[in-house]
Amino acid sequence: MNIQDVIYGNMKINNRVILDIINTKEMQRLKDISQHAVFFLYPDMAISRFEHSLGVYFLLKKLGANVEEQIAGLIHDISHTAFSHVVDALFGTEKNQDFHEKHFESMLLKSRIPEILKNNGFDFNKITDESNFPLLEKKLPDLCADRLDYFLRDALVWENMHFKQISFIMNNMGAFDSQIVFKDKKAARLAAVKYQEANTKLWAAPRHSGVYYVLSQTLKKALEKRVIQKNDLFLEDHQLLEKLKSSKDKEILSGIALLNRN
Repeated sequence: MNIQDVIYGNMKINNRVILDIINTKEMQRLKDISQHAVFFLYPDMAISRFEHSLGVYFLLKKLGANVEEQIAGLIHDISHTAFSHVVDALFGTEKNQDFHEKHFESMLLKSRIPEILKNNGFDFNKITDESNFPLLEKKLPDLCADRLDYFLRDALVWENMHFKQISFIMNNMGAFDSQIVFKDKKAARLAAVKYQEANTKLWAAPRHSGVYYVLSQTLKKALEKRVIQKNDLFLEDHQLLEKLKSSKDKEILSGIALLNRN
C-alpha cells in the first residue's frame, strides 16, 4: 500500500499486520472522524483521525520504534467519537480529553484487531497499555509522537508553518533513551514557538472554544430529548450531523444554525 502523506511524503506499507489493521472497519471509520470536530466549519482543515493515526505510525517508524509501538500508535485513536473532543466538553472531561480512552479497549474487543494481533504473535494487553510506549504518549509538556504529528499536521494545513520549516524540524528530531529529542537548538526553538502559536491562535482560540461549547450543548439537548442515544456518538461525523438535522427539533436546529454563522 502506498500512502501520499502531506507531512511524510510517499510512504509504502508492506507489513501485513499493519495492513490488516488498517483495513478493519473500525480503522476505516476514522476517515470520517474529523480531527477538528466541526468539519463543516473548517473545510480548509479537513484532517481526519485516520490521517493522524497513520501519521503517528509513520513518525514512530521514523524514530525507530519497535513494531509493537508502531501498532499502538496506529490504533491509539480508534475509539474517538463523532466530533472528536467535543464529547469531552459534553461529559466534562475537557481537562484530560480522555472520553475516547475510556472506550478504547471495549471498541477494540468488538473488532478483528485482537484476533489479528494474536494470529501474528502480539500481546493484546501489552499493545493496548500506552505506558509501555514512551515515544507514542507522554503528558504535557513532553514530546511524543501523538502530539508532534497533530501539531505539525495542523500547522501545515493551517499555514502556520510551511513545508520547509516542517522538514527542518523533522530532519533534526530523533529518539534517545526512549525520548524524542532535537539535535538542533534552532529546530527545537522553532517547534516550541510554532506550537505555542497553534495553541493560542487555533486550539484555544475563542471561536474554536465557542464552537465546541455550542455543539456540546446541542448534543446534550439531543441526548436529553432522546433524539440520539449515547451509542450514536460512535457514528461517523456526517451520520451524527444528519441525525441531528433530521430531528426537526427547534432547539437542536437552532444550535446547528448558530454554528454555521460567520
